[in-house]
Order: sequence, then structure tokens, then C-alpha cells
Amino acid sequence: MSDRERIFEAMIDICVEYGYVNVTVPMVLERAGVAAADFTSLFDGLEDCFCAVMEAQTEIAGERILSAYAGEQGWQRQVRAAARTMLDYLLEDLVRARFVCVEVVYAGDRAQLIRDQLMQGLFLLIDQGRNEMPDPGSLTPFTAEAIGSSIYQRMQSALVNDRLEEFETSVPEMMYLVVLPYLGPEAAEEELALPPTPLPAR
Repeated sequence: MSDRERIFEAMIDICVEYGYVNVTVPMVLERAGVAAADFTSLFDGLEDCFCAVMEAQTEIAGERILSAYAGEQGWQRQVRAAARTMLDYLLEDLVRARFVCVEVVYAGDRAQLIRDQLMQGLFLLIDQGRNEMPDPGSLTPFTAEAIGSSIYQRMQSALVNDRLEEFETSVPEMMYLVVLPYLGPEAAEEELALPPTPLPAR
């Protein structure tokens, strides 16, 4: 494992363990087992390191979500695949999920901008639902942004309060919110009837 990878792992673990506002570079160095000179050769400080981790993780999440979306036919199936992939990414590593969704709030404007760029990509996928409507102009991109922001806030709250059980029904409920304004109540109700995503053993 490279110094960069060790620092990334340490950064994620320590930020979730202590909270970003309480983390210092020496804490990261001790956990990662690297020298200060190695850290400064890679990053301009703690915030720069946090942002580098965010960029790496949002790239991973974004590529997975786009791949899942592209692998399906029809907007409704595409968005459902993207939602399940996003949930899989979060449940795969809950410490990492808290870092990306929760600690980013405290890490400054640059880190939040990196998160927001990923969110804007997700909003664009949702907004494609307007093309399924007889009158696409009857809604604006703000509809997708409002839906996506609401979903993100729920996930963030579940992670903050350790309410993992809320994720079990999150995909059908997310899809209900996504589908309703574009395809109507009947299609949205069909999403609620789909089986929930099983949670990993804790």
C-alpha cells in the first residue's frame, strides 16, 4: 500500500472517529504510519487531504452509478439501478459513508463543492424523467434537484443517527419520490411494491 493510500485510510477513519473539526495532521500521520515530509509532499494541509479523499471517493461512486444507469434500458429501470448502486456504495463501508455524507459538512466549502458536483450529476439522471412526459416543459430541473436533495438529507440523517434500518426500504421509497412527478402515481406505487434491499449483517 502506498503512502497516499495509507493516508486516505487514516483520514477516513480518524475523521469519523473524532469528527473532522477535531482532527490534526499529526493524528493522521500517527494512524497512517507516515512521516510529515511524506504528507506534505502529497497535500497542502488537512483540508487538501480531505478533499483529495472526497475526489477519489466521489469518482468511484459516480463511475459505479453511471455504469449501472447505462446498463439498463428505460429511464425508470435506469434510475432504479442507479439508486440501488448508490445504496450499495454506502452500505459497503459505513465508515466511508459517514465520511462522504456527514463529515464533509464540516470540512469547508471546497469539500462541499466536490460533493455537490456528484449530486448535480445525480440530479441530471433524475431530470431525464422529463423526457418521459407528454409535456417535458411542465417541470423544470429544480424538481430533480428538490427530489435528490431530499433523498440525500434522509441518508445523511440515517448515518448521523445510526438508523441503518431506514436504508432497507430506502430504494422503493426513493424511487416513489423520483417517479411520481414524471410518470404519475400508478408507476410510483409500483415502486413501493418491489422488494426492499437486504441489509448486510452488522
